Amino acid sequence: MNLRDLEYFAVVARTQHLGQAAELLGRSQPALSQSLQRLEQALAVQLFLRQGRNLILTPAGAALARRADAVESLLGDVRREMRDHAEGRVGSVHIGTGATMAEFLLPQVCAEVMRGHSEVQIELSVALTDVLRDLLRVGRVDMILGPLLSTDRGEFEVEELGTDIVVVACGAGHPLAGRPVELRDLARSRWLLPPRSVQIRHWLDSIFTRAGLNPPAVAMQTSVVSWVKQLVNSTNLLTFTSRHDVTTGELVEIDCKAALMRRRIGVLRQRDAYLSPAGHLVLEALRRHTGQVFVNR
Repeated sequence: MNLRDLEYFAVVARTQHLGQAAELLGRSQPALSQSLQRLEQALAVQLFLRQGRNLILTPAGAALARRADAVESLLGDVRREMRDHAEGRVGSVHIGTGATMAEFLLPQVCAEVMRGHSEVQIELSVALTDVLRDLLRVGRVDMILGPLLSTDRGEFEVEELGTDIVVVACGAGHPLAGRPVELRDLARSRWLLPPRSVQIRHWLDSIFTRAGLNPPAVAMQTSVVSWVKQLVNSTNLLTFTSRHDVTTGELVEIDCKAALMRRRIGVLRQRDAYLSPAGHLVLEALRRHTGQVFVNR
């Protein structure tokens, strides 16, 4: 099997269109067709079915696409590591994180690293937890900083660094603000929450169910974290967010001990993946700062 053919296949699998893949790769369509044919012959399987102008992956093609992404990620690691050695450079690091970490922890971490090593290049992607794990799986980020899931240790290299407290929050004018409340009081309110795939939403739904109550009545579901503070402040909606988001004064924490969640914070990496010198510098800074910002484990 030719590695170049496998790289070309990965692009065709993502676009599912020969013309678009040829344009992205700077190759002619006939050359790309020949590359796919060589790969099918080498593996003795059919990888695509034609559907009009589109190419649809067969089950074998879909399986190979998953493997090809892993190979592409490994080759990218090899190229980066060899380039860093050859040029004697600190290199770059791509961090995936959530909005809370990006606002309250990473500014001081990145500033410390950049002050000591001005040549370091840092790229930051902010997204929800499920999206970040998909990015890590295919090598689009070098590490994830954020809440840890119970399933992470079975798949990733995990380093726990601290604890975050998640609370029910509202705008200052909400009727529940400023007094102790019970879960049944919260059950009568309407909420702004992330999708069910997010860890804190799943946890919140489960405590209501265990108490014999209906899950929170969601008036708005969004993955756009930057909207939450403004929307909650301008409505009577409740939300569930890190206590750090309340410390800015834009939101008010509702006093409900039954809805207080502790979540572990840490770093996830792909096992055996290359981490540049820049990545190690960021990791060391995270170890120093996370326990100061988020309660030590």
